[in-house]
Amino acid sequence: MLVARISLSELRPGPHRHPYDEIQFIREGRGVWTVNGKTFEGGAGDIFVIKAGEVHSFKAVGDSPLVQLDVHLSPASSKRTSNRSLITLAITRLSH
Repeated sequence: MLVARISLSELRPGPHRHPYDEIQFIREGRGVWTVNGKTFEGGAGDIFVIKAGEVHSFKAVGDSPLVQLDVHLSPASSKRTSNRSLITLAITRLSH
């Protein structure tokens, strides 16, 4: 069984890491990402895969908000959900 959680966020995440992979689908706007000390820009249509343990942060740039769908693949959470896989979906909308 697959369990999905969906949340909406307008937080500006500072540098952080997860013990699982994260996939970010950029829907609108532009942003700047820093992953393991390397900084790069991305925008609508881009897909980023951030591997488990990589320190990362991002922020919106430009005139329009950054809107992205973040998929958190968390097998470690399956222990809390009776051996079910857990995927958390977070829709992030950031303005600068």
